[in-house]
Amino acid sequence: MTGGTICGLSIQEAKGKPSQEKESLELVEGKGILGDRHYGETDMQVCLLEQECRTWMEEQEEKGLCFGRFRENIRTCSVDMSLLAKGDRLWAGDALLEITQAGKECFPECPRIKAGKECRLRHACSFAKVLKGGNPALGDALSLAEHKQDGDRYIRQLGLKGFGPEGQERLRKAKILVIGAGGLGCPAITALAEAGAGVIGIADGDTVALSNLNRQFLYTPEDIGEPKAECAARWVKRFRPDCRVKTYACAFGREELQREARDYDFILSCVDSIEMRFQINEFCRTFQIPFADGAIDGMYGTVQAVFSGEDPCLSCVNPKKLSPKRESISFGPVTMVIGTLEAHLALKYLSATKKPQGGLYSFDGESMTLEEIPAVKNPTCTICNKK
Repeated sequence: MTGGTICGLSIQEAKGKPSQEKESLELVEGKGILGDRHYGETDMQVCLLEQECRTWMEEQEEKGLCFGRFRENIRTCSVDMSLLAKGDRLWAGDALLEITQAGKECFPECPRIKAGKECRLRHACSFAKVLKGGNPALGDALSLAEHKQDGDRYIRQLGLKGFGPEGQERLRKAKILVIGAGGLGCPAITALAEAGAGVIGIADGDTVALSNLNRQFLYTPEDIGEPKAECAARWVKRFRPDCRVKTYACAFGREELQREARDYDFILSCVDSIEMRFQINEFCRTFQIPFADGAIDGMYGTVQAVFSGEDPCLSCVNPKKLSPKRESISFGPVTMVIGTLEAHLALKYLSATKKPQGGLYSFDGESMTLEEIPAVKNPTCTICNKK
């Protein structure tokens, strides 16, 4: 979220009463909105909702259980509320809010949930308390309040050739989607967060299992059974409170995720399914999104970067989509090397003024070597030649 505007204001004086549209609101520090029924509560003093979601709810033939009950105080335009997290601070005009709850849980008895239909409301709203009072009005700006960080946080990498403050700023504005939060995804997510990536999307439909813990270091035994995407996001927010993190507890095949993936500047494929890797490859080439793909087996691993249409894609290199005859062996140090190399390629691409070429690289953990494998575009590749 980089900023937006207030396009609707309202209060609800009492439960069951209709909302009253307002030109401006009076926000009182530590109390909430003067005249609203939630005034004086602890954490849910102000409710924010995307205007696009409100419009979407009104257009649906099958209403969700919350549609008729939900009452927002501030409707936002050009703001992706799903990028907000608990603890984020937001300027609403001259008032300062702190997010106390990002999104909302769905009710199992909701007819839309029972029917397996999407509900945008759960991601498009947030609740907040008032840190500094003010009088936000229609048309006022909405923007994130900068977290105070140690000015020396990135000082050791600013000296990199071709990087500097300009490259750091490009990273701060970058949106990177990591598909797969397992053996490759954990080191990739860590490296992106360390380097200062602005937005990190994390997509994984699995939950943490005991067998993951030999290599997936973002999780602990206490996380077993919990969604990987949510656990990884919690680590990022603890490590870098200023990082915008968006989670998708689903596989890449889900339509909602593919729709949102188009808005990312770079995608990291950190999955272990050959079918999913080629699906990501086709998606990225179709929408011209630069990406990196990683694969491991025991002491060996490969990384392929496809930055533009000039680079050979996965189908160019493996047109028959050959897959291993058995389940890959996963050794923690090797997954860390390959996942980190994927992130390195993304960071190198996103921070550079002059974009580098992609390539295919092979890591041999037995001989401790990393070499570039010559790869060329296949003139008959069905993906590269797709129109």
